[in-house]
Amino acid sequence: MQWLKDIVKHNIEGRTASDARTWAKDVRNYGCAGGSVSGLIWYSETEKIYRDNEYDIIEALDNAGYYDDCGKKDLIRRTIVQICNDSVWAIFEMCVQNYTEQMIEELNLSDEE
Repeated sequence: MQWLKDIVKHNIEGRTASDARTWAKDVRNYGCAGGSVSGLIWYSETEKIYRDNEYDIIEALDNAGYYDDCGKKDLIRRTIVQICNDSVWAIFEMCVQNYTEQMIEELNLSDEE
């Protein structure tokens, strides 16, 4: 998914490889909710990403069992914007480490400053 790659690139450009890996680990462990991912902070950002990539996001989350885990009652209580936001965050959190490793290679990041 290109949007994932673009957001990872934007967030790790200018970092060392070690710092980029630490950032990805923090996102994976603590999630996007803390505001650590530029481009995924505002509802307007995540809703647009969701709407532009809805099919791919739903398919990836469905394959990962995300919708089974959250249950139908949970979906009914949330607004569509919250569902969009949570879906974008979930897929990003699942994929951030792999995309970070790809971008470290593509950007030729090293641990030297």
